[in-house]
Amino acid sequence: MMYFGGINGFNTFYPDSLIDNTFLPPVFITKFQIFNKSVEVSPNSTTNNSELLKNGDSYFLAQTINFTKQITLSYKENMFSFEFSSLDYSRPEKNQYAYKMEGFDSDWNYIGSRRFALYTNLPSGTYVFRIKATNSDGVWNENGTSIKLVITPPWWKTWWFSACCIVFIILSIILYIKWREQNLRKEKEILENEVSFRTIQLKSANEELNQQKEEITAQRDEIEVQNELLEEKNREVMDSIHYALRIQEAVLPSKGFIDSILKEYFIIFKPKDIVSGDFYFVAKRGKWLIISVADCTGHGVPGGFMSMLGISYLNEIIAREEVQTASHVLDELRIYIIKSLQQSGEEEEQQDGMDMVFIAIDTETNNLQFAGANNPLWIIKSPKSQDKNSKPQEIETPSNSLDLGLEALFLELKGDKMPVAIHSKLNPFTNHETRLNKGDLLYLCSDGCKDQFGGLKGKRFMSKNLKELILENYNKSMADQKAILNKTLNNWQNGQSIKYEQTDDITVFGIKI
Repeated sequence: MMYFGGINGFNTFYPDSLIDNTFLPPVFITKFQIFNKSVEVSPNSTTNNSELLKNGDSYFLAQTINFTKQITLSYKENMFSFEFSSLDYSRPEKNQYAYKMEGFDSDWNYIGSRRFALYTNLPSGTYVFRIKATNSDGVWNENGTSIKLVITPPWWKTWWFSACCIVFIILSIILYIKWREQNLRKEKEILENEVSFRTIQLKSANEELNQQKEEITAQRDEIEVQNELLEEKNREVMDSIHYALRIQEAVLPSKGFIDSILKEYFIIFKPKDIVSGDFYFVAKRGKWLIISVADCTGHGVPGGFMSMLGISYLNEIIAREEVQTASHVLDELRIYIIKSLQQSGEEEEQQDGMDMVFIAIDTETNNLQFAGANNPLWIIKSPKSQDKNSKPQEIETPSNSLDLGLEALFLELKGDKMPVAIHSKLNPFTNHETRLNKGDLLYLCSDGCKDQFGGLKGKRFMSKNLKELILENYNKSMADQKAILNKTLNNWQNGQSIKYEQTDDITVFGIKI
């Protein structure tokens, strides 16, 4: 018992006198809509049938939806909804609803206080739409209300159409059999005449065949001799190519030499043919560490000649004291290439040359110089390893950088849009400089990886995917990065039902400072 003071004295409240609402509210369907348009009662209806009446774009029922026991819809009326209400008005906002389309829904749909249900594209058939509701205290009227719904099928799913199809198929088979029998009899007569004629021809042909057999035997013997000569020539050519490979491997820097200069690195070097048109270059000149990856015109033996020419010229150029910048090296190399290949710039002339990435690192200060011919240099700079006193302006191309949050900063230094060879513009190559720190990662690539065809749709791998792959795995060891790159390229090329040949020579050089 509780007492409350009021203007007329005390008010008394007895909690035990509160009574739960046990009223089971009746449930009624209040509205039926087709294509979001309400279906009203036809003013001219005199029957209680279930057919819909249609006038223009409007639909009508013979009687109100609450008294309608069955509705028949065409398959074209494939979007309809019901609205319903529980007749408990003590606190109607507390009323709860659930609905179920028997024959379609496997269980009740409990929708809270929402009072409508929408169905679209219901298959043809017979259904029963049921609604149940609660009063304001959550007591369910399990009986609720229901309405039968019949959706008629389209004409091509009716029984008579199926029967017509079956009859048509049977008649077609019978007619085909009759037509086939008639044709077979005609063909038999033709064949009998043909056999007689062919028998005569075969007798004369056998004599010719015996003579041709002798000629073929002689030709076969001659072809076998020629095949042996071709195999011998092919062995000689392949021996020459393998010998060219040994020469190319000899001019490339050895693993022992690279290990003595670089602590953490990886090299993916995959020639398309036996001899590669790509090459990588590693050298030490005083305090300068010099590294380059180049992609020469062509592949195979022609590309191999160009790569050995490039390696020889690079060794000669970096030995000259007057060459002091990375861009100067590319300028000088271009002069050597143009002079050696006697390039004049004429249109019909073969445009041999090379695209390359060339870097020089001052091992005392970790200053980096970069020059590129068509190909970029990718740098991943880790904030954890950067000098706290470094200034933002030390990175020359912030527009090409990608902030990786607390983990790293991705920087792309783009090369000039011209090869190391004769070209429509022969401007000096651009020299880029930036400061490196311990832990920074450098990636030098030829275009073979991004141009490799494969995947589900047989498209190029693309530079974007190569960047994303590097960014996903840059924090792993260099050996793991190499294994992941190799596996990804192999899956891209051979992981589908269609196996794709290697498109070009592939070279990727990764270095950790």
